Formats: sequence, structure tokens, C-alpha cells
Amino acid sequence: MSNSSASARELVDKVLRNEIRLPEMQRGYVWKSTQVRDLIDSLYRGYPAGNILMWETSEEDMPDTRDFAVAQKDIKHSTYLLLLDGQQRVTSLSRLLQGETFNVRGQGGKLKEIDILFNMDHPDSLTNVDIEEDEEEGQDSAADENIGLAKMKDLTFMVANNRMRSEPNWVSVKDIFKTGNNTEFLKRAGITSFDDPNFDKFSKRLDKVRDIQKYEFHLITLDRKLSYEEVTEIFVRVNSLGTKLRGSDLALAQITAKWRGSLKLFEDFQAECENNGWDVSIGLIVRTLIAMITDQAKFNTLSSISKEKLENGWIKTKRAINFALDFLRNNVGIEGLSNLTSPYFIIVLAHMFDKKQYTILPEDDKKLTKWVILASAKGHYSRGSSETILNQDLKCETSEELLSNLKQQVINLDITEEEIAGKGVNSGYFRTMFMAMRHFGAKDWDTKLTISSKNIDKKDKIEYHHIIPKDLLKKAAVAQEKIDDMANLTFIGKITNIKISNNEPEQYLDKIIEIHGGDILKPHCIPMDKLLWKLDNYDDFLSVRRRNIIETIRQYVLEKTTLAD
Repeated sequence: MSNSSASARELVDKVLRNEIRLPEMQRGYVWKSTQVRDLIDSLYRGYPAGNILMWETSEEDMPDTRDFAVAQKDIKHSTYLLLLDGQQRVTSLSRLLQGETFNVRGQGGKLKEIDILFNMDHPDSLTNVDIEEDEEEGQDSAADENIGLAKMKDLTFMVANNRMRSEPNWVSVKDIFKTGNNTEFLKRAGITSFDDPNFDKFSKRLDKVRDIQKYEFHLITLDRKLSYEEVTEIFVRVNSLGTKLRGSDLALAQITAKWRGSLKLFEDFQAECENNGWDVSIGLIVRTLIAMITDQAKFNTLSSISKEKLENGWIKTKRAINFALDFLRNNVGIEGLSNLTSPYFIIVLAHMFDKKQYTILPEDDKKLTKWVILASAKGHYSRGSSETILNQDLKCETSEELLSNLKQQVINLDITEEEIAGKGVNSGYFRTMFMAMRHFGAKDWDTKLTISSKNIDKKDKIEYHHIIPKDLLKKAAVAQEKIDDMANLTFIGKITNIKISNNEPEQYLDKIIEIHGGDILKPHCIPMDKLLWKLDNYDDFLSVRRRNIIETIRQYVLEKTTLAD
């Protein structure tokens, strides 16, 4: 093992020249926009930014690799450096120093393009960083979208939004790196003379941003004599000390060490699932594979699983996941994972279907459907110790046992008004309300398209709509939690939502009835007593609609889970 240093520019150049590669064990680029922002801010101030861990290997001995999230030249080298720790930082720097925008993971894991802005007039003192709550991987924080203008002016760097792009003191970081000339930036800020007191200050700050490329990183390079298995163990241990990687990422590293080329198989299958409308993560695929081999889902059993067992288990896993996804869509009526409170349902169903050799009796069909609907509604895997609950469910051999496990946890399998009172968009009941309304043919109030999370055109994308507009409720000093109560929410297309805007419900609901008839509102559980649409009767509106929602959900469960005569 050797210790050295390299500037940010030297690291990026090595990446672009293909000297630094990513080993197969590494996950992809998963940073959120705020993490990119904070890295740039730290480097600008010269703060510690962590070590870079690499492994030197020869072209002959190099294991399977995966692509960086930046383009690399196709240049051959006698030796390579495989990046073990620092991928997110090095990838971000590669985009930054080339003057490119960043493609980060946004809501639902989808890639989105962002830009980072620099405030030439930032305060000299450091602004405190807001500590965000932990989020699921693939969900991006929108912190810079929602903070006030006054606070924005205290920031040094921020994720770009349209409001701040127009501010004369804010400059795109990528534009700074595209040119060594500060003239245009200074002119935009209204500085036209060397005598302007901000001329020297702003110029030095812009140059300091460019000096990020001179930032020195401490490099630790593992000896090329080490085996891939030893390097994988180091990778796992290093990342186990912190919270950088999830258990599924470390498990994936161990699998790829035993079974070279397996990551490509997992990624191909993930793409296949995505093409069929299911955003299944690599982590879920890996956990299902382990469950299929060991009848439980804990990663700590991986050390005892042979390559042969992994390969044989993979054949079963693909079949089982596909069958589970088809069951969810065709039998339960689930359009995608956004309709469920946890992807763990896929693991349990896949495991059970494999054990039953893909032959489901009619009564099991209905009971499994009931289990999925009620367990998702009640947040079965969102009540803490989710892995323990998952392993308990994997021990079940029948649908009756799954329902029994659920009943022990939630006591009452019925859904009551008290349960859904005060619940919002993050609740399992909210997702179940969507499924129930869709089941009974709820349509958009203008286009008459049946509500669906799979609508293609942006104008028809489903949004949740405040029936009593939130701006009216805010003016009436109604608490935010009460405004966002699921009993005040329904599902319509984006364009229809925009048309309704902040109109009072007596006006827009009357117009909908006049054009389309009252039946179009019934699947949305909207009370037809027009007095309840008045702002003064909001509490009564919530109470009546809550009862309507409960009745609709109960009827939905009944129809989906009752055997035909």
C-alpha cells in the first residue's frame, strides 16, 4: 500500500484518459444535487474532502469493470487504477472541471440534469449547513428549491433554479470553468470600472472557484499483488465503517468477487423490468436472489454461498420476480412500485410462488391479493424492523400464514376512519385510495382518461389535487396538516389541475357536473351535498369524504378478494 497525493485536475485527467476505471463491485453514480453542491463548497473553502482509495492492477489481471458516469477515451494502458472509494466525488469533479451540468438521481431514481450556481457576493463567514433527514436512495432533496430569497443570498453555492439564474451576482459554475476570463461575469453584475470596490473581490472569488482544480487529494493505492477477493474484502470493510454504502451495495461487491460478470446480468434484468414498467432496484434483485437461495433475506449469509449456488439461484430468481410482477399487475391491479409502500412484497411473493411451483389455487390467489392490499395500506414493512418482518414473512408457506402475521402486527385487518384521519400523501392508505378509485373507474374531470400512474403525456400525468384549494384554506388559517389531509385530495391530470387553479369548489365542481354529469365525481368519493363544498364547512367535508373513502376501499378489497360462485 502506498500513500501519495494528486490534484483534482490530475485525478480528472486520469479518468478521462481511461487510466482510472471502476471495478464491477462499485455501484453507479447516485449522488443527490445537494451533495454535489456541498462538495464544491467544501473544495472552494479548502476543507477536508476525504481520501481516495484505489487498487493498481495490470491490463492482463484487470477484473471486469463498469462505466463511469462520464465519457472516457478508449486508450489502452499497461497498468490501471481501479477506484474503490471516491467514485461519487471523482465523477462530480469530472463534470465540474469540464464545465458540464450534472446528471443526478432525482425523485424515484430518475436522472435529472442540474446546474450549480456561485454567489460572487457571498458572506465572508460560513453559513450553517442544514442537516437533512435520511432519505431512500434515489430520492433527491429539494432544499434549494424551497428556501427563501433572503436565505439564498447568504449561500455561497446553490442548486440552480430559475429565480436565482436571473440574479446578477449569481454565476453558473460550469460557465466559470469554461472560460478563464471574468469580464462577462463582472459586467453582468454591473461592474464596469477597475475602481468599483467589488471588482477585485469578485475577480478573486471567481479565480478561487477555478482553483478547485488545484485541490490536493490524499491517495491510498493498494498493491497490485493483492487478489480481487482480498480487494473486495477491503472494499467491504472500508465502506462498512461508515454509512456510504447500503448493505445491498456491499453484498453486491461480495457477489461480483465470487461470480465475475454477474453485475451485467443484474443490470440487464433491471433494464428489462424497467422496460415493462417496473422500477426494480439492483438492491431488491440481490436481496431476492439471497432469499431464493437461503429462504431468508439477510446479507450476512453471503460468505457461505458458493458461485454455483448463486448461478443456479439466479435462474430461479428471474422467473420468480417476473411471476411476482405479473401477479401484482394482473391479479392485484398494481400498476407499479409507486402504488406499494415497500418493494419487499416482490421478494415475499417471488419466494412463495417459487415454492408453489407457480401454481396458485383460487383461494390463495384471493388471500394473497388481500394480503398485498391490506399490508401495503397499513405500512407492513414501514413500522420499524422491516428486515425482521420480511424474514418472518419468508418463513410462511401459505397465504393464510401471511395474513396471520399481518394481523398479529396490526390487530385489525379492517380499515377504519380513525386510521386514515390526518393521513397524507406518504401514507399507505393514500396509495390504497388511488388503487380503489382506479378500480371503480375514476376518470380525469376534463379529458375523461381513467386515472393511471402510467400516463405518457406530461399534460396527462396524474397529480394529487386539493379539492378545497390549499390557498383558500391557508387564507382561512387552516393548519397545513389539515390542508393536506388525504380526505381533501384526489387524482386528476396535470392540465386539468392547472385549469382548476384556486377556483372555489362551488364554482368548478358545479361546472364539471354541468358538462360531464355528477357520476364523474362519485368514484372520487366527493360528497354531492353542495353545502359541504363551502370553506366554512371544511371539517364536515373531511368527515363525510373520509367515510366515502373508507366505504370505497372496503368495497374494493371485497371485490378483489371474494371468490366467484
